[in-house]
Amino acid sequence: MQSVSHPHIAPCVLAARCPLYLALAMPLYSLGSLESQLSGLCPALARHYLSQIASAVRHLHVACIAHGDLKLDNVFLMDAQHAILGDFGLAVWLPENSMGLVPASQCGGTPSYMAPESKDVGDGWISTLSVVKVKASWTYDYLEETNTDPDVPDNFRPVLRRVLEPLPLRRASLDELVQALDRLQV
Repeated sequence: MQSVSHPHIAPCVLAARCPLYLALAMPLYSLGSLESQLSGLCPALARHYLSQIASAVRHLHVACIAHGDLKLDNVFLMDAQHAILGDFGLAVWLPENSMGLVPASQCGGTPSYMAPESKDVGDGWISTLSVVKVKASWTYDYLEETNTDPDVPDNFRPVLRRVLEPLPLRRASLDELVQALDRLQV
């Protein structure tokens, strides 16, 4: 098994097989999760964190790994400027040319963070959630919120629309998301 090292991926400190589960230990991040910091998140910091996490996820995909449970609760803040992707308990190896998608039948995850077509689990919804500052929900219309929420900066809207595209083949790829975030002026 190969080791994956990246400045925005939590290192595994200890892995153990217990009778009923596998345990993974990672460092403690005292600022908590991105979920716990949503209410105070400004657009510039959201973009900053998204760029870091997108870079980490892209690194995983190059190594043929899908996180499997990418959500705000699994993004930790090392300090005010550094987001860390953690909790790899549901990570899976990706088949070649999978574009970061795994059939939902092959992995777990949090249902309300799954891709809109519900066939595949993708590593993408987190961008919208961190900008519109809401917890994941099947009943929440993220596209409507992207288009109408006055707190979503106008220059974020095109990026979010591409991430929320219902058709997987037309949805923004992770590379496109990273490039769009790099060009985004906040």
